[in-house]
Formats: sequence, C-alpha cells, structure tokens
Amino acid sequence: MQNRHSRARRGISLRQALVTKKRVFEALVVRFVIGRYGRENIGFMWTVVEPMLLCIGVMVIWSATKASYHGVNIVAFVMTGYMPLTLWRHHTGSMVNFPRQTKFLTVFRNLTIFDAMMARLILEYLSVSAATLIVFSTLYNFGLVNWPYDLAIVLQGWLVMGAMSASAGILIAALSETSEVIEKLNQPIQYFLMPLSGCFFMVDWLPDNVKEYVVYIPLVNAYEIIRGGYYGPEFPTYGSAIYALASALLTAGLGCYIFERIKHRIQT
Repeated sequence: MQNRHSRARRGISLRQALVTKKRVFEALVVRFVIGRYGRENIGFMWTVVEPMLLCIGVMVIWSATKASYHGVNIVAFVMTGYMPLTLWRHHTGSMVNFPRQTKFLTVFRNLTIFDAMMARLILEYLSVSAATLIVFSTLYNFGLVNWPYDLAIVLQGWLVMGAMSASAGILIAALSETSEVIEKLNQPIQYFLMPLSGCFFMVDWLPDNVKEYVVYIPLVNAYEIIRGGYYGPEFPTYGSAIYALASALLTAGLGCYIFERIKHRIQT
C-alpha cells in the first residue's frame, strides 16, 4: 500500500513538473518575442515576415537571372534551399553569447539558462516554419511552384534540418562562452559553410568523385531529403536521415558537455 501511494505521489509530482515547465517555456517565448520585436506595429508577425521577405528577395533576383537551373524550377529550388538555410542561420546566429545575455533570468524559480536556450530555439523553429508555410502557400496559389511529390519526406527533411541547426546552436552557445574569438568567427564560418551546405546544388549534379565525399557533410543530407521529397524520383537524391540525426545528436551532446563544464562561470 505504501509503495502504491509513493508511486502516485511521484506521478503527481511529475505531472506538476511538466505543467510548470510548459508555463516556463510559454513565458520565455512571449518574453523573447516582445523583447525582439516590441509591442507596437505588427510585433509578433515579424517572426514570420522577416525570414519570408529575405526568401522572396532571393527568389526575385535568381528568377530574373535564370529561367531554369539543371532542369529544375528556379523558384522551387530557391525556396527549398533558402528557407532551410534561414532556419540554420536563425538557430546558430541567435545562440552566440546567449547564455551570458540571459543569465539574469535564473533569478526566477524553476528557470534555467538551458530552459531559455530551448525556448529560443523552439521560437526560431516555429517562426521560420510559419514563414516557409506562408511562402510556399503564396507561390503555390500563384502557380509558381508545384505541390511536393511526397510531403511526408519534405517534413522529415525539415525536422532533420531543425534538429541539426538546433544542435549546432547549442554548441555555438557553449563555445561562445569559452572564448570571444568564437563570436568573431561565427559569421565567417557561416559564409564558408553556405556553398558547402547543399543550398545551391544537388549532389547528383556533382562529379562522381565529389559525390563520394560531399554526402559526409550533414547539412547536405538534410537538403537532399527535402528536395527528394519535393521533386520525387525525377531527380536522384542521396540524403540519409539516420546519418544527419546521428551527427545532430553528437553535436548537441558535445554542446551540453561543454555547457556543463563552464556553467559555473556563466552564473557568477
């Protein structure tokens, strides 16, 4: 009987902890939105409009210069390339020095720096996802892009990209607290990764001796999954969700390990 009551109390406390954590995340998301965009004008809608405007600008420029690219629709190619890149940049860019900037939030009960990091990553993922949905819906209604060949695979690739970009954000957040050099190197590293990420090419277009090695870049796998789901078998793709998620898990693990080692320095 005593064991039964003990299990019941643990179950209640677990539910209470989950409810509390849910409220913490909701409050953090609202705070980040207000802090970033304010209460005036369109406020929260900027979380959607900002990445949407960036994507549309790139589409207009590319469409004006190229009618087609290796036989693919240039508008669809830019959409499936730039929106995942936007997700990556929002996740990684927002995490530079993030722990130190938000350490004051730990004065509140039941709130940790890691909670703040996760809330910010969730906000960025949802805002860019909403922007992607709006961009696609607009382009589809105007007949500029087709419906994806397999929407489930596209969503799988989007989730994979979200996992990889979030894990990279955690690692950058931890590394940026170890040295100021990381803050300075973040942008150059992002520019270096951009042409290698798969945003501007498909693996099938590359020479055979290059294909063998480029698939080891985790970001390339996410792009290949997204475009494989969008275009279907007409354009061969080479993405592996297992490999990409394994790299994301290792990256997040490394970031959490570094964060635990330096956490005491941030909180002082």
